[in-house]
Amino acid sequence: MHIKWIGSDREQLQRTVQDLGRLVPFSVFVIVPFAELLLPVALKLFPNMLPSTYEGQAAKDAKAKTLRSTRKEVSTLLRQTLKETGLPVSAENAQREEFAEFFRKVSRDALENY
Repeated sequence: MHIKWIGSDREQLQRTVQDLGRLVPFSVFVIVPFAELLLPVALKLFPNMLPSTYEGQAAKDAKAKTLRSTRKEVSTLLRQTLKETGLPVSAENAQREEFAEFFRKVSRDALENY
């Protein structure tokens, strides 16, 4: 039996599994006597240890912004690397590059002849 997940259900399941994974090290502070005194130190060293329920909206926004900028940098680096090697990423991208180069040539010729 195969279950198809709706986007929001899948995200909720993923977040729940991540929170369960975060609760395992967090439970040490509950089980070990007086370990809760070290909880602020542990949260300072490992800020993602706290489950998502306890995150504020500002922290979520900051994390999302950092993730977007990191993804953009990596994407730019990968595109630049692939461009330098000369390998086309896909047939569609190769066609897009060919068309862009053709359009630049046509535009340059039109400006020179005008």
